[in-house]
Amino acid sequence: EARTQRGIERRIEIDAILRRVPLFDSFGAEEIAELAGAVALQQFKPGAVVVREGDDGKSLFVVVSGLLDVFKQMEGGDQRKVGMLSPGNVFGEWSLLTGAARSATVTAAVDTGLIEIDKARLEPILTRYPETLAELSRIEAERSANNVNVMSFTPAERQEIAKVGMASFLRGKIMRFFSVADRG
Repeated sequence: EARTQRGIERRIEIDAILRRVPLFDSFGAEEIAELAGAVALQQFKPGAVVVREGDDGKSLFVVVSGLLDVFKQMEGGDQRKVGMLSPGNVFGEWSLLTGAARSATVTAAVDTGLIEIDKARLEPILTRYPETLAELSRIEAERSANNVNVMSFTPAERQEIAKVGMASFLRGKIMRFFSVADRG
């Protein structure tokens, strides 16, 4: 009995956290509840690697507590710290949405709590609510404007971006990756 109660409390807590994430602004209460029921809170000790640059990734992370360091591999082969992530931040969405390899290495700077959401969990929601894809594309396009990921586009992709704009380009890329029919 006490265990189920704790499970429900944890789900309500995750629900509340997801509700505060701008990335999920377009999701209704039902979608948030569905996601919250399917994910777990993960704990990382200082120094633990959460994602490694170049690795495959099919999930995004929401920072619940703690701090993380973001590192990029530089031309000369050395790693440089390029940023920090704090509670409320989301990372890994680029890999989740497009299937691209991880664009940076993220490690826990202190004891850190994260929620991981994988493609399998998000796919059914995005399939039912294609309008959320447009929102995800818009957020990602905003981010990409000043993001390292832009550098990894092929010349053909750059041409398409110039023609249709970043948000439309990303929306198409995301829809192809999630095999969602374009109803917009």
